[in-house]
Amino acid sequence: MSHPNFHKGRIHAERDRGQATVEFVLTLPLVMLAVLLIAQFLVIVMTQVQVINATRNAVRAAAVSQSPSDAALAAARFSFGPDIDVNTEISKRWVTVTATYELATDLPMVGRFVPDLTLSSHFSMLLEPPID
Repeated sequence: MSHPNFHKGRIHAERDRGQATVEFVLTLPLVMLAVLLIAQFLVIVMTQVQVINATRNAVRAAAVSQSPSDAALAAARFSFGPDIDVNTEISKRWVTVTATYELATDLPMVGRFVPDLTLSSHFSMLLEPPID
């Protein structure tokens, strides 16, 4: 013979399981939104690091070239891609390269909450005798 409280315990377990499912369904969209916002933030950070790297490569190429502007543009586009804008300023002994990139934040669901960004970086370096 079964214990009288055995059936009551089973009913409570089924009710608890249903409650857990409802709580999961209610919190899942918030968790997914948080994950997608973190992913969008990581895309922004990784792109900024790539812009910085392209600018460093561009200023180094410009510092040792006879044609600093062309060398900076070629090095930045080789490092990053054709969508990067490069501005080169040359003074008597220094070369300064500024690179900018328009990042479209278009990750699904969260792209509309994060505006498009302009990422930029600039570096200066002492001009060296050309190596070409």
